[in-house]
Amino acid sequence: MREGWKHKKLGQILDIQNGYAFNSKQFSANGSMPLIRIRDLKAGNTTETCYEGEFDEKYIVRAGDLLVGMDGEFACHQWNGPNALLNQRVCRLEKFSSELMPRFLYYGINKYLKEIESLTTYATVKHLSARQIKAIKFPLPPVSEQKRIVAILDEAFAGIEKAVANTEKNLANACELFESYINSVFSHHGNKWSEVHLSDCAISISTGPFGSLLHKSDYVSEGVPLVNPINIVGSEIVPDENKLISDKTRDRLKAYILREGDIVIARRGEIGRCAVIKEKQSGWVCGTGCFFIRPKPEVNPHFLARMIRSYEYRTKLEQQSTGTTMKNLSNKVLSDFKIKLPAKHEQESIVVKLEELSEYCQKFQSIYQQKLTALAELKQSLLQKAFSGELTASTSNKLKEAAA
Repeated sequence: MREGWKHKKLGQILDIQNGYAFNSKQFSANGSMPLIRIRDLKAGNTTETCYEGEFDEKYIVRAGDLLVGMDGEFACHQWNGPNALLNQRVCRLEKFSSELMPRFLYYGINKYLKEIESLTTYATVKHLSARQIKAIKFPLPPVSEQKRIVAILDEAFAGIEKAVANTEKNLANACELFESYINSVFSHHGNKWSEVHLSDCAISISTGPFGSLLHKSDYVSEGVPLVNPINIVGSEIVPDENKLISDKTRDRLKAYILREGDIVIARRGEIGRCAVIKEKQSGWVCGTGCFFIRPKPEVNPHFLARMIRSYEYRTKLEQQSTGTTMKNLSNKVLSDFKIKLPAKHEQESIVVKLEELSEYCQKFQSIYQQKLTALAELKQSLLQKAFSGELTASTSNKLKEAAA
């Protein structure tokens, strides 16, 4: 630690105000007074809930106040929204000593909160106490040094946030462009494609085993993967190592064994989620929450899966599904579902073009993700140097140039 710096427990240099347990019967979606709950802290400028009852003005939070969520993820956030009420399980850091700038604390405290979080055991959710926050030994350089460090971090972080926003926008644009092209492929084809029912394209459309056929007691630590909706991620199938079944159970469920080229599609939740079974996945078993389509030879399974995942066809499937809280598809709806199908050679040509474009898009996504990772690492490097007394303007500039 640099000369002139010292450490003090936060309880010696600030106070902590715990939120109030406002009556939930007086919560509303629209009301006169916003109410800050833990879920509102990340955004830091709006709330999901308002309060309609009387309240003590000492619980009013104002722009610039520093708040900490006491459950789940331990982190300090600056409130940038309108006046709002401090609800229970959210605390405010206040009454700072003249030795400590609130902005300097804001930049440095999350490192310590994360350390507490990592050491906290829990049954359902982690809990933080005001006592733990007060016990944090925080570095205290002279106030003039705090001002200098804050000025450097404010400038650097503003630049980083702008770079992050631009990168995220570019990433979103790349994904949107790819999706837009896919949608155009399956919606702007004129009258050249034949309209058929999905059942006309399939040898079979089967529903996965119902609950009475498969129980938790059937799961083993080593065995054959099941394919449920949660295992379908984009166009890939990611097995759950906690939901494997033995060869004996698979033999009992032989009617649900998947083959290469089958299409597994979720029958509940996110409608349109589907993926093609690859060679290495042949022999896996369809789970209870899925259908599997076995396409006829004249149908390319990758074309059909791409079509089902496209916006136009997902939307149509959603419209024909049932349920309010969770959408559900029936085998009949799926079998009777109408699609437009070109000749086999055109299906294969389209699949090749989409695969090429997908690879190109993935390269861009990888570049943008690497950029976001570099920017996040830059922020951590700046903070580490700031709170070890090593941060200078030239160091900050060099780090920014390295991530540019």
